Amino acid sequence: MEGKDTQFLAEMYHLVKKMEDLIEEFEVKDRLLASVVIGLFNEEDMDSEEDTAQVKTMYSFHLDNRDELEVIKDLMDEMYQPEEDPLDGLLGDLGISLN
Repeated sequence: MEGKDTQFLAEMYHLVKKMEDLIEEFEVKDRLLASVVIGLFNEEDMDSEEDTAQVKTMYSFHLDNRDELEVIKDLMDEMYQPEEDPLDGLLGDLGISLN
């Protein structure tokens, strides 16, 4: 992992820590449903043709039980919108295809 990757993860940790501090400051921990997972792939693994890659991760969970975990997962499934090709959205309305 390069120095800039380490610096990035350190900055992300700082932001997650700040979020956790706000949770305590506003005393909402008992009403909070939150999950943050951050993963950074090893750049060499991304260029490799191997089936596995090393990922450095950090996480923060504010969940009371597995039911709340399922709620978070369901929300993510519902809200996830894969990025579409910007031209597809533009040209799709015009009835034009680049295929």
